This record gives sequence, structure tokens and C-alpha cells, in this order.
Amino acid sequence: EARAELEKAVALDPTHWLPHWELSLAAARLGRMGESCAEAEEAVRLSGEASVAVAIHACACYARGDAPKGEALRAQLEERGRAGYVPPGLLALIDMARGELDAAARRLEASADSKDPWLCTFRNFPAPFGPGQAPIEALLARFDL
Repeated sequence: EARAELEKAVALDPTHWLPHWELSLAAARLGRMGESCAEAEEAVRLSGEASVAVAIHACACYARGDAPKGEALRAQLEERGRAGYVPPGLLALIDMARGELDAAARRLEASADSKDPWLCTFRNFPAPFGPGQAPIEALLARFDL
């Protein structure tokens, strides 16, 4: 049902990236990682490489088993972060998709310290990318999320 509504949004404006980003998340929730990755890649292209789109694309690549592509996207965001601001919560999502929970926890701490607006949306990300692991859940509970 949600997918049908998102497809309508794509039909209304095929050049807008956000419906593709949402389609990527919806596909991930269903375990369709190839589809998730393709939609995320389209969101990256249409958004002009928005950090949030790049982050979800990286997560989808890792979840699909394409670690080299995920790593390239993670490196792209890390480089962007050296030149400007990349929300640490987005990098924490990538760390979780990589299975690096300690790194994710450090970034979530930084996210809380910097008042990262993405932190409050963290629970909305699907399991392959978002919370669910005990140390992360404990940290989010500490932040009252």
C-alpha cells in the first residue's frame, strides 16, 4: 500500500529524489536489498548526492553484500565531513550496516552532543540499517528515544 502511494509520487514528479529514498527504505523493510540499493542510487543521482541519500545507499549496498560500493560511499561521506558538516547519525547508520557497533555508538554520542536533527528519526530506519542491536538500543534509551 505504501509502495503504491510512493509510486504515485514518483509519477507526479519523476525528478524528485525523496520518493526514491522512501522506496529504498520500504524495500529494505521487506528484505529486498537489490531493489533498495537501486532506489537509493536513484535518490543519490536525483538529489545531487545529498548526504542522507548517500548514507542510505551505502547501507543498502552493505546489506546487499556489496561492501566495496558501500565502502566507497562511506568514504565519500567521510571526505565530505572533513570539508563541511555531515550529520554523525548518518555515519552511525553506515557503521551499523557494516556491523561496527562500537563506531556506531561513538557517532551516536557525537550525534547527541551536536544536536543532530537526524537522531530523533533514528528508529524510523529499517532493521538492516537502523537500531535493533542491544548496545545501540541502550544508547537510544539513554537519549530518551
